[in-house]
Amino acid sequence: MTEARRRDRNRVDTDKRIRTVARTLLVSHGRQAVTLRAIAREMRITAPALYRYYDSFDDLIQQVCADICADLAVELTEGLAAVPADDTTGQVFAVCRGFRAWAIRHPQEFTLVFATPGTTRGEQPNGDDPFGRVFLTVAARVLANRAMTIPADADVPPDLRS
Repeated sequence: MTEARRRDRNRVDTDKRIRTVARTLLVSHGRQAVTLRAIAREMRITAPALYRYYDSFDDLIQQVCADICADLAVELTEGLAAVPADDTTGQVFAVCRGFRAWAIRHPQEFTLVFATPGTTRGEQPNGDDPFGRVFLTVAARVLANRAMTIPADADVPPDLRS
């Protein structure tokens, strides 16, 4: 392996480790614990060294949000796989229930991505939003079918049935 390839691989590995450390701090201690100094301390590097990988702290947080949304999209997609493609109503329920279950299991990540003012939700630098794609795919099926029937035995509050 050439020195340039090794350096690129090390850069990718370090970049991933930075985001992993930031996310671990978020989950363990909350949003306020995610600072450049805390990340650098965990990695045993200096805080200014992080600027070799990210333009700003906000850039780092946006990348962490993108990682969270990508993981959420994978989980929701796996849940959708268990629902027949022609069961639009079942798919809507699967996505909504999957999202709710994920939010309950991941309160710190949910808060960062979906409840923090000024945080850009998980869009990748290339404009891809895997989480949004899952929801839009199901919404497109609802629109294409022009109807969504809610089974009488579905666990839906009565005021949401109209």
